[in-house]
Amino acid sequence: MARPCAESAKLCDAFRIEVKRRARRSDSALSLVGCRFGIPGRCWYFNDVQRRYAGCDLSRIDLVDPRTGTVLFPIKPLDKSANADGQRRKLDPTRRDLSPLPPSGMAPLLLQLLAEHAATGMPPAYLAAPEPAAPRNTDQDPA
Repeated sequence: MARPCAESAKLCDAFRIEVKRRARRSDSALSLVGCRFGIPGRCWYFNDVQRRYAGCDLSRIDLVDPRTGTVLFPIKPLDKSANADGQRRKLDPTRRDLSPLPPSGMAPLLLQLLAEHAATGMPPAYLAAPEPAAPRNTDQDPA
């Protein structure tokens, strides 16, 4: 009696190599058997990248989470002819508004501390030293 064979996709997944490599910092590209593969922009901050691929078939290479082993997404080979024209894709602008806030006078924490101090009715903890008087010139004769 013969057992049924697993699907071909599951067989291909079973015989794949998992390799941990460091991505290039300049463009976050990976080299594998002489081909360059690009990592999507949302993963550029990864220092070390773990990828899974079949040694004989480079058409399907997956980026893998090293802790859980789950496939994050497939990575594709870089198109060198499209990359050679010098046009670069625009990076997504940051979502947060980083414009400076208008000045509001005194800092909020300082206002809170002054209000708490005023509520106690105590004199200030620090009194500025009076400015020293100008030195008198004793060389001249008071006549």
